[in-house]
Amino acid sequence: MKIVIIGAGEVGFELASMLSKEEHDVCVVDNNIDQINNVREKLDAKVVFGSGTNARALEEAGISQADLFIAVSSVDEVNIMSCLLAKEYGVARSVARALNSDYVLDGSKINGLKLGIEKIVNPLKVVSEEVSKLCDFSDVSEIARFFDDQLLHLGYPVKEDNPFIGSKLAGMSFIKGEKKIVVTSLCRADETFVPNKNEVIQQGDMIFFFCQKKDLKSVRKHFGVKSHGTKNIFIIGGGRTGYQVAKSLEETNHKVKVFDKNREICNRIANDLNVDVFCTENTDVETLEDEGIAKADVVISMMKDDYSNILTSLLAKKLGAFKVVSLVNSQKLSGLAYSLGVDSTISPRLATASSILKYIRRGNIVSVVEKGSSELIEVEITESSDLAKNKIKDIKRPSGVIFGGVRRGNNIFLLSGDDQLRQGDYLVAYCLSDSISKLEKLIELS
Repeated sequence: MKIVIIGAGEVGFELASMLSKEEHDVCVVDNNIDQINNVREKLDAKVVFGSGTNARALEEAGISQADLFIAVSSVDEVNIMSCLLAKEYGVARSVARALNSDYVLDGSKINGLKLGIEKIVNPLKVVSEEVSKLCDFSDVSEIARFFDDQLLHLGYPVKEDNPFIGSKLAGMSFIKGEKKIVVTSLCRADETFVPNKNEVIQQGDMIFFFCQKKDLKSVRKHFGVKSHGTKNIFIIGGGRTGYQVAKSLEETNHKVKVFDKNREICNRIANDLNVDVFCTENTDVETLEDEGIAKADVVISMMKDDYSNILTSLLAKKLGAFKVVSLVNSQKLSGLAYSLGVDSTISPRLATASSILKYIRRGNIVSVVEKGSSELIEVEITESSDLAKNKIKDIKRPSGVIFGGVRRGNNIFLLSGDDQLRQGDYLVAYCLSDSISKLEKLIELS
C-alpha cells in the first residue's frame, strides 16, 4: 500500500516506523529538516522536505498514486488543508490529527464528516479515554477492551507477593480446572516476548493475558490481587491534557483534585469544571498530604516533561497513593518507569498512533489496539476464510501471534487448540510488531 504521511514528529515517526516495517511504501513530508533527517537515517521510508499544503511537495511524495493519506503535523490547519488537497488528487482515504475539538464534534460545522475527511483523531480525547480505562481497573497496568467490554486484555505486574513467582506458565491458564485466561506475552527488562509453557515467572515481570470480564473476580484471586475501587483521583498538571482528563472524570462522577503551579490554568479549570483546584508545585508535599494523597485511589501525572511525570508519580507512591499513572512519550522511559515502581504509563504518541491504525488496516480487520511492540487485532471471519477450515492448533500461525478470544453471536469464549473458527465469528489476536505483516497476509489469503 502506498501511504503518504504529513508530519515527521513523534506521531508521524511512530506511524512511519510501524508501517514501513510492514513493507508498505511510505513517504513522509515535513518542512523541519532535522525531523526529515531523523526519518531518513532511521527508517526505511522516503522523505520529502516541504509543507503538507504545498502541491509540489505532495506531488513529489507521489500523492496521485497514494492509497492512504495521513496528516499528523503539529498544526491542525495544515493537517486539515493537506487532507482536502489529497481529496482533490483522488486519494480515497485520509486521516488527520487535530487538537481543536471543533473538528471532532458531531454538531460542529467544520467536523471531519462535513469536510470529507474519513477520520479526525483528537489526541486529548484519545488520552482521556485511555486514562478512564485505567481508572476503571485500578489494579492493572494496561487494559484493552473488546466486544462491549466483555473480553479484556490485561497487563498485571508480577509483584513480590504473586503466587506464581518461580512457577512455569503451564497450568496458569486454568482455575479450578477451567480455562480462564490466555497468556499472550511477558515483558521482562524492557523486552516483550511470547513465552512458551515452560517459561518461569519472575518478580518484576509484566504478564499480559486475555480473560472474560465475568471471570475477573476469580482471575484477580488467582493472581493474589485485591480489587480496589476508584473514586478519589489526583491530577498533577492541568494543561490541555490534564484539563480534558479532569473533565472526562468529572462527568463520570469521580472526585477529582487538580494541582498546577500556573495561576491562569488553575483559574480556567476552577471556572469551567466542578473539581477542586490547587495552585501549587507538583513537589509540594505538605499540600499533597493535607489533601489526602495517602488515600488517593489514582494519581495521574500529566505535565509536559516525562521526567517530571515519573518523579512525581514515584513521590505520590511514596506518600501512599494506591496507583500512580504517568504521561510518558519516550518508550525507553516507559520501561524505566515500570521498573522504578510506576504502575501505568500512557503515551500520547502511541495512543494517537493506535487510534489512527484502526482505520487503515486491510481486509477483514475490524479494529486495532497498538501497544508499542505489539498490536491487538480484531478480525471478522468470512465465508471464504481459510482460518475457519482447520482447528486452531492446525493453523499455521506466524511466530509471535496468539489467538485470544472469539465472539460468536451473543457468546464470547477463549480459544484453545481444539477449537475451530466459523463464518461470522469475530476473533481477537495478539501480535508482536515483527509478525503483523505476516498475520495480515494470512488474513488476506483468507
